[in-house]
Amino acid sequence: MDETLWQQEHTVTSNVYGDRYLSTNAAIAATQNRKTQLELTKKIEVTYSEANQALQAYTEEARNVEDLRVDLRRMEIRYKVGAVSKHEVNAFGLKLKQAEAERDIAALKFYAMQEKAEAMKKGFIS
Repeated sequence: MDETLWQQEHTVTSNVYGDRYLSTNAAIAATQNRKTQLELTKKIEVTYSEANQALQAYTEEARNVEDLRVDLRRMEIRYKVGAVSKHEVNAFGLKLKQAEAERDIAALKFYAMQEKAEAMKKGFIS
């Protein structure tokens, strides 16, 4: 845009067509500039939206892990009483480990989105 405006100010044309050419170039550059600004704004909004979704996913996974821990403690009490088998307790423990892994994955996704947002604050938009 700056180059186009400089060209328009510093070019001497001897006819109308040269003036139209320079004006058209300036209009094209302005349109491209607006388009780029809109694209960047959209990317910024998408990044913050994704970060918000990643936070919600992490919060949900953390809640699931806590619920499963409570349920596992209850399952262990039932095992001690003889209401459930050791196999069922171990299977539930495996469920808890899977939930913890999913929570850790959600935490990593959230961290990545936070870093992407921080990079945007410094001027890097991908």
